[in-house]
Amino acid sequence: MQLANLFLLIFVIQIYNLEADDPEYETSSFNRDGIVFSVGEMNWFAAYGFCTQLGMKLLTLQSSVDNEVFKKIAEHYKLQEKYYWLAANRLEDDVTFRWGLRGPPLSFGNWILGQPDNTEEVERCVRAEENHEWDDEDCFTKHFVICHY
Repeated sequence: MQLANLFLLIFVIQIYNLEADDPEYETSSFNRDGIVFSVGEMNWFAAYGFCTQLGMKLLTLQSSVDNEVFKKIAEHYKLQEKYYWLAANRLEDDVTFRWGLRGPPLSFGNWILGQPDNTEEVERCVRAEENHEWDDEDCFTKHFVICHY
């Protein structure tokens, strides 16, 4: 199990190194919480590595309260017309959605009706859409990134 964790971490770091050449970002705070927004888009692996490199986490919404805070952040910073990666994924076993790599299973979801659907059997990561609902997505698709503490 330890070896599998190490392999997965090395894989993510390698993908990040291939994808992210010093990505541009903006920092801000919302209700005293540190937040970083990417200026450009990147795939899920690069996004996860980007946030980790900053000592932060990729956007994690573990409750309806977290989801409401994200809505307020999106409205405050006018992010409604963009898709953003969430930390949620099912990379570990292709079945259970978890937060981050080897993280806890999702106990909350704000899925679009009919999602997750795993179109073409390649949708293993999760994005938040303009309306703040979630959709499973191919991890190599590029979206914007929000990191937080």
